[in-house]
Amino acid sequence: MVCTVDDEYKQLILLAQKSFRDGQLNDALYNYNKALEIKDDDSVIWDQQGMVLANLNLHDDAIYSFDVAIKLDSNNAKPYSNKGVSLVALNRFEEAIISFKKALDFDFDDTDIWSNLATCHLGLGQYEEALNCYNEALKIDSKNPAALVGKASALRFLGEYEKALKFLEEFMLVVPPELEYMREEAWAMMFSIRLVLDSND
Repeated sequence: MVCTVDDEYKQLILLAQKSFRDGQLNDALYNYNKALEIKDDDSVIWDQQGMVLANLNLHDDAIYSFDVAIKLDSNNAKPYSNKGVSLVALNRFEEAIISFKKALDFDFDDTDIWSNLATCHLGLGQYEEALNCYNEALKIDSKNPAALVGKASALRFLGEYEKALKFLEEFMLVVPPELEYMREEAWAMMFSIRLVLDSND
């Protein structure tokens, strides 16, 4: 049986996706690159390549891939959202806000996009805006761990210490194993808030 160029392309994509799932990022990147040499007009593949690059902390390269994905399909939330995550990693919060807001145009009910948008506002010291975004995230998923701990952080910066503690306690009840590292951050936040409250008594 003769292997066509289309077959080779599909095989490379399958290999890349498997390597990504298995954490073999360099192999995944190699196979995506080879696939895109064959066919470079698939928005989804550029987006997936960008995710690999982002996981390798090559965020400038990832942003290029996401931009190509957006150029090929400007009506998909994913590359806008993924681009925003890479922009946040580079502390380019204003640009990330634009990207996350564009993602919300196509997927308004994505709690993670709202949480990531809130993170940008936190990074810029825009605590009210951050709080509003976390509230939107929690309307969609009231047990979203990132939104709960993020809302607590925004409330702490706004001096709403008792409310912040309430959301940290809610976070402690729902934090999944893969976010265990956030539990330590939450404990540290609770400790610092209680110190403030004790000093005010």
